[in-house]
Amino acid sequence: MATDKLDDRESRTVMLKKVRLSFPNLRTKTAAVKGGKEKFGANFLLDPNKPAHKKLMDQIAKAVEAAEMKEFGKVGHIKKTVQDPKRKCYRKGETFANQDTGEVYDGYAGMVVVSASADRRPTLFNRAKEEVDLEDIEDVFYGGCVVDAKVSFFCISDKDKGGNGLFATVEAIRSWEEGESFGRAPTSSDEFDDDDDDGMDGGSSADDDDDLLG
Repeated sequence: MATDKLDDRESRTVMLKKVRLSFPNLRTKTAAVKGGKEKFGANFLLDPNKPAHKKLMDQIAKAVEAAEMKEFGKVGHIKKTVQDPKRKCYRKGETFANQDTGEVYDGYAGMVVVSASADRRPTLFNRAKEEVDLEDIEDVFYGGCVVDAKVSFFCISDKDKGGNGLFATVEAIRSWEEGESFGRAPTSSDEFDDDDDDGMDGGSSADDDDDLLG
């Protein structure tokens, strides 16, 4: 019986290779919505134009089918019965938008996204496959860095829990410690010059500074 359970989970599990991390919540638990259950979690972005990510999408499709078979006994049930994008952990990046402005999140357009959470903190490794200390988590796992992530998909049909839905748990993440941080403009070393002039002489007055602050 234990072997059957293990095999079932393996069929629903995918190792996401070199995907972009977003909204990492890995040091302390937080609730996705007010009054909701606090969990660890993150989003993982895949680029359909990358051959390697395209292969990952094929693996995800098979894992989702396994999850559907386990819960419903058939495939394609989530697509047919679930309209609310928030009930699907795997969807287009354009469905992730700022609630106040309606703007799609930075870096999400054209991507596909896996949202995964966990009651227990995922095992976290750096590039050298060493476990990351608690105090270093936010430095190593920042929004925009490239990671590997082990995720497992599952479906639910319990009406008391919101009805049909597709979700994922994240079990482990390895950071490659590369990738431009979301929302941060790239900076070149050429922006720093070797001029000794500090620019303070003959500069703006205090009144000018007040104008800049509005």
